[in-house]
Amino acid sequence: EKNIKLAEAGDENYFYNIGSAYEFGVGTGKNIAEAVRWYKKAAETNSSSSQAIYRLGEIYFTGNGVAKDNTAAKQYFLDSYAKGYYYSASRLFDIYMNENNEDAAVLWGKRALDAYDLRVKVRLADLYLNKIKNNNGTHEMVRDAYKYYSEHSAFLDSDSSEKIEIKSKMEELNKYLAKEEIEEIDKNTEKYKRDMEEGESEFE
Repeated sequence: EKNIKLAEAGDENYFYNIGSAYEFGVGTGKNIAEAVRWYKKAAETNSSSSQAIYRLGEIYFTGNGVAKDNTAAKQYFLDSYAKGYYYSASRLFDIYMNENNEDAAVLWGKRALDAYDLRVKVRLADLYLNKIKNNNGTHEMVRDAYKYYSEHSAFLDSDSSEKIEIKSKMEELNKYLAKEEIEEIDKNTEKYKRDMEEGESEFE
């Protein structure tokens, strides 16, 4: 309540936090209309504008308490990304996939991976595989798809249905790759897995 009073008094340092509190019902009742109001105020500040714009995109993308509006969501995500909130790239990938705009989806999928947002990895590989099957892919897409599948499957249980499915997709890509390319990717995957596991152990 104190923070709300400070925000109401014009202290912009609290605008984003109040919006988040109303969106998720933390310390106050959940109220999406109030969340949108405070996020929009925060979007006009310098301290947390990119995150606030991203949250507005999430609200309109998911239809959380408002009418679902992909056009508005897309613009919020674009604005958020432009302000340096690079996790917006994965949502733009989702939107362009929903619009069947494969070229834009590829662009934003790559940008999401550049931001270490791994949520799009398998879906981007699936997109590449589909383009390859339709004779619209490139050899770079073949290599990247195999790499993404390989890296993701390295962390799956050997008998899991997902691993079996991904292995089948990798086998489809084998015919487009030289033996040396496959060996190189497999070797790099082993290093990738070690690096990821060592990174996690540092935080245990």
